[in-house]
Amino acid sequence: LLILTTTFLNPYYKDCVFPMGTLRERRQGSKRANIILMTKCPENLSPKEANQIRKKLKLQDSQQLFFTTIQYDLRLKGEGGMLSLENLQKERFLLVCGIANPQPMISFLKAQGCQFDPLIYPDHYNFNTNALEEINRKGQGKKIITTEKDYGRLAPHLKRNDLYYLPIQMKFVFSEDQIAFDSLIQQAVE
Repeated sequence: LLILTTTFLNPYYKDCVFPMGTLRERRQGSKRANIILMTKCPENLSPKEANQIRKKLKLQDSQQLFFTTIQYDLRLKGEGGMLSLENLQKERFLLVCGIANPQPMISFLKAQGCQFDPLIYPDHYNFNTNALEEINRKGQGKKIITTEKDYGRLAPHLKRNDLYYLPIQMKFVFSEDQIAFDSLIQQAVE
């Protein structure tokens, strides 16, 4: 079962192979996928917009397309246990991100009334000694919030009880897609 993910803002039909773009292989490789997940869609994506995208993807009869969005948790996790996002609204914190597009996370936190100092690094950033020192310096006396991906790379080096990550999960834009997707996965497992 091959699952291809592509983002709403930069779908593979608009992208090019690296180094000109972000694709790791040519667009034609998408034809091998059984399932295509259009990720990071707006929650209010209309069926009409979804159909327009479907046409642009030129899917084969055997391919299934699903539209998903990011759903952020309201509880942060870390060595210090769980931390409610509501409790975090009362204090300024340091936000550390080394992901391709931190804007959705930044927008979510701002919408929750959080105040923070962002420290943004490039995607897949190698947190070297200088970066770790910068994070410790700017995070002095503050909680440090990061992505789950970056938490896994930072926690072994920072060893702080005030380091947390904001969990996310995939949410289907159209409720019927969740049922169809689960069914396809179940069939593949059996």
